[in-house]
Amino acid sequence: MAEIKDGILGGVQGKVGTVVGYTYRGKKIIRSLSDNSTKPATEAQILQRSKLTITVKFLKSIKGFVNAHYPVVTTTNKIKVGYDQLRSEMMTNGLEIKENMVHILPERVILSIGVLTPAAIQKINFLKDYKVKVRWDDTLINALTNANDQLTIIAFHDELNEFHTVKNIAKRTDKYTHFELPEEWETGTIHFWSVWVSTEKSINSTSSYHYPLTLNRAKEEILKE
Repeated sequence: MAEIKDGILGGVQGKVGTVVGYTYRGKKIIRSLSDNSTKPATEAQILQRSKLTITVKFLKSIKGFVNAHYPVVTTTNKIKVGYDQLRSEMMTNGLEIKENMVHILPERVILSIGVLTPAAIQKINFLKDYKVKVRWDDTLINALTNANDQLTIIAFHDELNEFHTVKNIAKRTDKYTHFELPEEWETGTIHFWSVWVSTEKSINSTSSYHYPLTLNRAKEEILKE
């Protein structure tokens, strides 16, 4: 169903039968719907669809966090929330092709964008009980930073394609903290991002990606602090 926004002589927004109306660069456009093509997809089309499928699957469970920690961008005829921005950026710069397979490049994934200065993460490592320890330098300060700014860590299990978000686990002045990963994460490659958020939740930092760790709870020789 379509909507006539400016009276019977105004433009149409939506679909009526085989006709669709929309606004493009301030102009009201009406065009007929294209017929479904019977041509087989080209290799380029198949690759693009694979990229979109991988990207959407990757971002599915972190979509809410991204939307909450990205500024909304308004163009001439569209509002782009964080998910839209990140999906577009990943499709362009966040993927690689190896042996005809599409792979995510986690180091190019930005899960938040903001003006708050982050505390520099110095080290992330496993403790004896496989808790994750995070240590940082809190000397990077400016007019926007506060001693009570909160740290959020986002972990991603490469093989399971799962995110685990631990919010507000420490203050900027704490200098270190530790947290637990999900029990079902027994082995695999774990990627980490850090995000700093002000106490009143009004501003946040741009996310920082950190080196991955290999998890193996069954390993006899346990990694030490």
